[in-house]
Amino acid sequence: MNTPNEGEAGRRRATWWVGGLVIGIGAFPLYALLFQVWPDLFAPKPQPRPASAPAAASAPAASAAPASEAAVRRATDFLPKEPAWSQALRAAGKDAGDQAGKEPDKRGATIAASGNGAGAMACVSCHATGGSPGAAGAAVPAGAFPSLVGMPAEYLAKQLFDYREGRRVDPVMAPIARALKDDEVAAVARYYASQPAPSLTLAEDGQSPALTLHATGDNGRALPACANCHGVEGEGQGFLLPRLTGQPADYLVKQLDAFRTGSRHNDDDGAMRGIAQRLGEADARALASFYAQGGAR
Repeated sequence: MNTPNEGEAGRRRATWWVGGLVIGIGAFPLYALLFQVWPDLFAPKPQPRPASAPAAASAPAASAAPASEAAVRRATDFLPKEPAWSQALRAAGKDAGDQAGKEPDKRGATIAASGNGAGAMACVSCHATGGSPGAAGAAVPAGAFPSLVGMPAEYLAKQLFDYREGRRVDPVMAPIARALKDDEVAAVARYYASQPAPSLTLAEDGQSPALTLHATGDNGRALPACANCHGVEGEGQGFLLPRLTGQPADYLVKQLDAFRTGSRHNDDDGAMRGIAQRLGEADARALASFYAQGGAR
């Protein structure tokens, strides 16, 4: 049996143990801090590097940085990068603002009519002149060449950059796009965008397979309605979804075929490639005729 003195001593020892345990647990943040700063306080200091040979002094400054130096990352590094075509248009817009009150930039009209004298031929050679297709005095592009008047500048600039960078493949347009400087691309795109867009509507009397595909699509083949993206009248939507109504049938057939084969792959999410593959050649021709003839009415 324990004496009173022994019991008191036992309680004191228990108190010290509990107190020590509480203090030890509470000091964990201090241990973590010490673990982090220990290398900085007690690690050996790096020795200065010996001077390099004179030949090495001419190396770029970037190569002289210590190999262990980590690149600094910022939150903005993970934001989507602005496309080159958008940068070209923005730069052209800033230049136009700086030139406010001066004579307007006529380069777009000049290049469209005569080329740039550096390998880019006149746009009107293939794309004809302005005006609504079918209107008096207006020329309609022949064959597989699209009408450009009234198209958004963003769409036209993107297509020229896509030709330049191989996302659209065409033996005529690729060298023309490469011959145009960025500011010339912006000038031409803005010129055509400034022209009045054709006032066209689709004749939707009766029923036809093409009208059904345009208006409602085909759920059985996972084909959405063309009107969902290109507008109820095929007039285009937003900046990057082009007008279809009034475009030559040969041009529309050629583009659907290019999407189907993958030679045109500038649809960022692959939507048009998938649609063209599910659509088939017969329906592609029917839709092309529908938009071409409907726009000419």
